[in-house]
Order: sequence, then structure tokens, then C-alpha cells
Amino acid sequence: MNKLNVIATKGHQTGLGLISALFVITVLALLAAGMASLSVSSAQTHTQQILNIRAHSAAHSAMQIYQAKTAAKMQCTKEPVHYKYETQGLYGCQASLSCENVDYQKSSYITLKVNASCGTGIDSASAQLTKRLVN
Repeated sequence: MNKLNVIATKGHQTGLGLISALFVITVLALLAAGMASLSVSSAQTHTQQILNIRAHSAAHSAMQIYQAKTAAKMQCTKEPVHYKYETQGLYGCQASLSCENVDYQKSSYITLKVNASCGTGIDSASAQLTKRLVN
């Protein structure tokens, strides 16, 4: 009778090992899927941050280009000025600058407003800047 108990016990241990192995494999697969999802999310966040920096740089560049071109006369153009960048770092970015003259208490002010964007579709970013100058 003692031998029968030993044989029956060995049979139960084999089934338990298989279930434990399947459980461990399932848990590891879920961990791997979670890590992959986290990696994709991190890459998307990094891409969006770079696009935001590029859009902000495009807006600053448009403002500086306009100020450099109109430094002598500091007069606004009636139509918005559009910039499309083909340079490395800002390739695919565009900016639109509008200018407005305002006279207030014997002073003349110029307000520059820039809207810039980089990228297309879901992978895009935009930036808006406003600067007021005393003329």
C-alpha cells in the first residue's frame, strides 16, 4: 500500500509543474507586452517634444527674419508674411507672421504675431508667439 501512495503522489506533481510553467510563461508574456507598450508611448512622447521644439524655433526664426528685414523702417506690411523652411532642422515647418501698428499716448507700438507649425497629421505641433516693440 505504501508503494501505491508513492506512485500516486508522483503523478500529481507532474501536472502541477506543467501548470506552474504555463503560469510563469503567461506572466512573462504580459510583462513583455507591457514593456513594449511603454516603449512605444515613450517614443511618441519624445517625437512630440521634438516637434514642439521645432515649431517654437520656426516661430522665433520668423520673428527674427522679419525684424532683420524691417529694422531700418520698422513699418508693418498689410498682408501676413509666410515662411516655409527648407533648411536642416526646420524642414517641413512653416510660419505666418502678422504685424500691427498701434499708436498710444504719443508712442508708436508694433505688435508681431507668429503662428508656426511643423509636421503633418497626428505627428504635428504648433507654436504661437507675440512680441510688442516700441517704435
